[in-house]
Amino acid sequence: MGYIENIVWYLYERVYEVILNKLLPRQLMLENVLEILKVSAKGKYLDAGCGLGDFSFRIKERGGEVIGIDRSRYFLEKAKKKYSNINFMYGDLEKELYFLNNEEFDGVVSINTLYLIKNYKYISGYKVPLPLLEFRRVLKNKGVVVVVTPRCPGYSQIAIFKEHLKLSFQRLGKFITIFQLFFYFPYILIVVLANFYVVIKGKKGDYKFYRDEELKRFLELCGFKNIRINSCYANQNILAVAEK
Repeated sequence: MGYIENIVWYLYERVYEVILNKLLPRQLMLENVLEILKVSAKGKYLDAGCGLGDFSFRIKERGGEVIGIDRSRYFLEKAKKKYSNINFMYGDLEKELYFLNNEEFDGVVSINTLYLIKNYKYISGYKVPLPLLEFRRVLKNKGVVVVVTPRCPGYSQIAIFKEHLKLSFQRLGKFITIFQLFFYFPYILIVVLANFYVVIKGKKGDYKFYRDEELKRFLELCGFKNIRINSCYANQNILAVAEK
């Protein structure tokens, strides 16, 4: 990573819990993903790119066994302190997940990590992101994968904030919403600026934003079936669901 990119992700990591986890469109998206996974007490799940571990905790709350992996040491340290009863470990999705067994999981979820991946495998002439192949490998037969990733040409954090304000006005009222807006404004500004940086990097080819049909094709090439492509996160992200 370059100097500016290091600063952007350093700041992002530190405002993540303060602001992003409070966004109502994000909460709706997480609830939707949880329903799709159909978490059961007998099931085992992989949270690939677990961040601070909040979604892993939601799986645990529903009785599922979960492993959360991330390549951010900062996030992992915070997650382990926050949820000491969950198994978090270092895992870089740019590489093969050799520490995970074949057909180990009933469900795999990856939220906003795929666009960062720069490691591919060529299948039938297409550059397929390595994590998709690894997700299929570690899934049990008939297991479900859920991938959430920014839609091409790049998501707008402003659109997400607008949707949040709309929902917040409905749920909390104007006074509390406006108070929160001013209280969290410095953090919101950091997130918006970081988003602009990510979109610019995406246009330069440093990050990869996918089109619906493109992601569907990659899942098919990996051997997934019953693929469904939807929208989420204020229609800024793709929500792809597929079965092994």
